[in-house]
Formats: sequence, C-alpha cells, structure tokens
Amino acid sequence: MIALKEYSNVDKQINKHLKSLIEDLELTQEEVADKIGINKIHLNKVLNGKAEVSMDLAKKLSSLTEFNSTPQEILFPPLEIECIGEMFPMENVSLYKTERPKIMCKFPISPGYICLKSYLMPRIQRDANPKESGYDVLVFDGKYIEKDTMEKNFDNRFCLVHTMQNDLVCGMTLQNPEIENKVTVMPIGSTAPIRNIEIKSVAVVKIATNFTYHGIY
Repeated sequence: MIALKEYSNVDKQINKHLKSLIEDLELTQEEVADKIGINKIHLNKVLNGKAEVSMDLAKKLSSLTEFNSTPQEILFPPLEIECIGEMFPMENVSLYKTERPKIMCKFPISPGYICLKSYLMPRIQRDANPKESGYDVLVFDGKYIEKDTMEKNFDNRFCLVHTMQNDLVCGMTLQNPEIENKVTVMPIGSTAPIRNIEIKSVAVVKIATNFTYHGIY
C-alpha cells in the first residue's frame, strides 16, 4: 500500500484520468460505488487524489458494462504521442514524422519527448510483409539530444545516442571507462556491437511498449 505522503504527480494523473472516465458515465459516484460493492467515501477519496487507484478497484470498475475500459487502461491511461523516427537492427535511426500511436503509460510525457518505432525484423522483411510487421514504441526525453548533454546513469542501459558524426544510434550502451564521451552500443535485435562511438549526447529510454506490455525504466 502506498502511503498518502508518498503520492507522486504520476499517481495523481491516474486518479484524475479515472475521475474523468466516471464523469462520462450516466451514473453518480454513489451508484458506481454500490454497483461494485465499495464504500462511496473511499471512491470519492480516490477520485479526488486522496487514495490510490488499486488494481482491485480497477478490476471492479472495468467489470461494469457501462465502464468501457480495461484495468490496464485505468492504471495506465492511453496517450497519443507523435513518432519522429524508426530503427532497424544494425541501422542508424531514421527521422521522420508519422501518426500518433496510442500507448498506455504511467509516466508524464512532455511535448519535447522523442518517440521511435523499433522494428526487430530487417527492413526488407518489413517491406515485403507490412501487415505482419509489428513494432515496439520507444520514448526518450528529447532535451538531452537537443541540448547535446548526457542523461545521468546511462551506462549499461537502453539509450538513444547522438554521435559526433550527427547519427542517431539506439541500443544498450556500455561506457568506455577511460574515455568519457565514447560508448559501445548493442542495437536492439543485433548480434554485433558498434564499438567506441564518440558521442555528443545520450538519452535513456523512459517507456518501451509493444501495445501488450508497458514499462518504465
């Protein structure tokens, strides 16, 4: 159980999202509480950010026929975010703008975040079978790339790396202990690392999702 004093802005966003969902129903808070068998005072506390949204509560709410949401959509509200690029194994990131995919997250995303599509299969395979080519979505804080700075604790984590040659490379990074601005990168889905890349900036992945799972790193 999360103590009230430990509530973060992220948690309060979930409560606010749930409150908006219930306000869209043709039911009062008291009617919702009666239908799912909980105390109406507790439900009111949840909706006003004074108690946490638990998985048990999310399951009870999603069981209502009037409540057209899954427990995951309650705890991890869907968010549309614009993709600005894509990556394939052993290739640099290619930048472009495309549609906003819907991802479920529990992380406050600002307009400056970078969203990439990540394909595990080679490009030629994706182009040959576009209907079967699913992709992951990777989200990074773009301020580090824009300002040519290094996000803290990027060593041995999945990152977006901006090189001195103005390429963008994505994968697990391993910092060179002897030279501060050189890293080795293992691109996702690849078996061969790219060694000793000289870099300008690096951003650590904040969210990785393939629409069936979600995570915060």
